[in-house]
Parts: sequence; structure tokens; C-alpha cells
Amino acid sequence: MENFLLFRNMSVMVVEDDIQAAKHLQEIMDNIFAEVHLVHDGEAALELYYEKKPDLLLVDIMMPKKGGFELIKEIRMHDPLIKIVIITAHSSHEYFREALKLKTEDYLIKPVGFEDFIEVFSSISKQFQTRYPHLLSLLSGAEIHWFEKSVLYENQRYNLTKSEFKLLELFVSKKNQIVSKDAIENVLYYGGSMSESALKSLINKLRQKIGKSSIETYSGYGYKLITQ
Repeated sequence: MENFLLFRNMSVMVVEDDIQAAKHLQEIMDNIFAEVHLVHDGEAALELYYEKKPDLLLVDIMMPKKGGFELIKEIRMHDPLIKIVIITAHSSHEYFREALKLKTEDYLIKPVGFEDFIEVFSSISKQFQTRYPHLLSLLSGAEIHWFEKSVLYENQRYNLTKSEFKLLELFVSKKNQIVSKDAIENVLYYGGSMSESALKSLINKLRQKIGKSSIETYSGYGYKLITQ
């Protein structure tokens, strides 16, 4: 269970049209995650995803308005890194192959209980810890405490907003690369338009927390995170 501690600062969205099954999953997730968002159809799930920016998704396949696979495809267009676990009553090879194509973390067959999540969440936890160091030191002297979603800079601790954290995730995934405005729009605005003033405001607010020298501006190209 120690591997699950990092989830205490994360959020999960449960997409399940069966009300009783959804409540059962919510009870399990409440013991693991800081925030649990429950939704019962694919269209509402996509809207909530845009609004809440969860860290992990649990998705049923057969749902009203928008099926699970269609939902995942749309989310994957803007967020290739988000962890997705399918929970379904369907065990056909066709569905399983489709889940593999969409790079889901696991495919769980209903009914599911807490013990079913131990292995899959342990695997996800290890992936998070491999991809993101628990402590990331920046050129400014700021320290990003990744799994607490906070920053220690000049003896002051700052909590990161969801947009700030998503932006840092993008910077770290593109280590030592310039990140373009288009790439930032795709992750934060899901392909929508972001004004120059809104982008500069977000960058400036993040710089206040991690130090101005930690983000370099490349005029006409984008931004780059500077680590030690």
C-alpha cells in the first residue's frame, strides 16, 4: 500500500453508466485518491475531463451518448500520457485488442473489487515514479515536489494549480526541448485557442513560484524548462 501514497494528491474520474457499479467503484477510489469524479455517460465524461483535468481514468466500454473507446480516442488526441484503465463486462478479444491500440494500462473484467486494483495501481505508481522524480531541482534553486504537486522556492512552499502542474508535466516530458505554444494549447486547452496574454500570464505565475530563470523564452518558438 505504500506505493499508493502518491495517489493521495491525485484525482481520478470514474466513467460508469451502471449506478450501483459506479458507487461501488467510488467507494474504493475514495480510499486511494484525493479527488474522485463520477460520471455516467461518455459526453458528460468528456466535458468533466476538460473541466477537472484528472490524473487517471477508469472507463467502461458500453455507455450511452458516447462509448468508452470513442471517449478514450478523443482524450488521447490531447493527452497521450494520461493513465486509463478499462473496466467492463466484455471479455472479447476484439475489445481487448482495441484497448491495446489505445494504450490503456489494463483491462479489468467486472465484477471488480479493491484487490483487483492492487496490481494495476502498483504498476501505474512505478511508472509515475520512473517518469517523474520525486524531487526535481531547477536552475533557480527551486525544488519541485512532484507527487505533492508543490514547489519549495526561497524557503517558501507553493501549491501548484492544475494548469501549472499540467504545464510542468509537459515541460518534463519534453526535457531539454523547446515547447511550442501549439503544444501548450493542445495540453491545456485541448486544441482550442489560447491568447498570447493568457499564455504569458500562466508562464509568469509559474515563474513566480519556481524562479524566473527556470523557464527560458525563445521568441517566436516557445519555452524551455531549465533544470540543474
